Amino acid sequence: KHGFGPFAPEIYRAPLSYPFRDAEFGGKELATDGELAARRAITVMDKQVGADNLAAVIIEPIQGEGGFIVPAEGFL
Repeated sequence: KHGFGPFAPEIYRAPLSYPFRDAEFGGKELATDGELAARRAITVMDKQVGADNLAAVIIEPIQGEGGFIVPAEGFL
């Protein structure tokens, strides 16, 4: 994100299910359990803005910059 900006205010980011990195940093269970990864993202969003203040969630289902990153089954 360096070299771009300024970004629009009130835009927050939460972690996507990324099985390769989740296995390395979050453990095998997080890497293979999409529902667990989704709960992690929801928890992050709830801490950042709170459920009462959340207007929309936009998810890129398959990220494609620098390779294709498919989330763990059950994430979406």
